[in-house]
Amino acid sequence: MKSVLAIQASPRKKNTNKLLKSAAAGLPSGICEVEIVQLSDFDIKPCIGCHSCIEGRSCPLKDSVETLKQRMVSADALIIASPVYMGGVPGSLKNFIDRTADWFHRPELAGRPILFIVTTAGSYASKTGRYLNSIGMHWGCAVSGYISKTARQTASGRIGKSSVLNSFIRLLIGGSRLYSPGWKNLYLFTLQKVLARNILDVDKNYWFEKGWLDAPFFFPAAILPLKRIIMHLLFNLLARVIKPGQKQ
Repeated sequence: MKSVLAIQASPRKKNTNKLLKSAAAGLPSGICEVEIVQLSDFDIKPCIGCHSCIEGRSCPLKDSVETLKQRMVSADALIIASPVYMGGVPGSLKNFIDRTADWFHRPELAGRPILFIVTTAGSYASKTGRYLNSIGMHWGCAVSGYISKTARQTASGRIGKSSVLNSFIRLLIGGSRLYSPGWKNLYLFTLQKVLARNILDVDKNYWFEKGWLDAPFFFPAAILPLKRIIMHLLFNLLARVIKPGQKQ
């Protein structure tokens, strides 16, 4: 049985919550078990930019962030549902994302399918969805994409037919080997690989242990030969530009 952790990032339990529950109900019950948690139930302090986590040390802030992060790591797949607040995600979700800075260096969620859900009163859904997709890529996830709905569209409480949801289910059942990373995804991996090799020893050791320093991606995936060749050339170019010991 696959475990799916679904994070409801709205402080209210209205449109975003309804859409998340609808998406969870659309998953195959005989294959996965969904747990929905409210982000507002966790104590999440703003990042203070001390770089402790990035450099491999414990975060000095004492709250619920590590508890939530470990629950995400323990899950087989993830769903994050967010409303649009002032053109982006709510402050509570942004605070949590900021506190995952170490995952941008050492992605602990590599290979996990992830689905994003965005609700809006009428605007900035695409911008917010693209931002969340990018976060999922940095985390090393198999990003299915995002589903966006307006408040009017969520009135029925049903998510309806969705190719993005179907893609998430496909990855959930068939595994991340079915994932086909796009150009941006491959570029981010290649850049992260060069940075890991040349900048911080803690990153280099982590990537070496994972076998990523010599890999084309975080996990076995469907990558076209042309993409592999171009990313190999890009790696060689970036490795000459970003030199060992160079501060970023």
